[in-house]
Amino acid sequence: MVENAQANNYLQTTIPYESGWQIRLNGKEVTPKLLDDTLMALSLEKGRNTITMEYHVVHLKLGALLTLIGVILLISTWYLTRKGSQGRK
Repeated sequence: MVENAQANNYLQTTIPYESGWQIRLNGKEVTPKLLDDTLMALSLEKGRNTITMEYHVVHLKLGALLTLIGVILLISTWYLTRKGSQGRK
């Protein structure tokens, strides 16, 4: 919760600007401003401002899928290598 005495003021954050943030100001979804090519700033309304911020990892599902495929390939390679070495005894 942020109190703001005047309209058109900004709240400067120390959070780096990055896609994946979902920010709501007084229940409405807003897009942050880029500050100094690095940080996020939020335009505030006059009076009391309720801010909620949630971060969602970009490409999380793709990363999990590629990790699963890698583990399956690793186990398959290990199994086939072990099976092949047992047949040579």
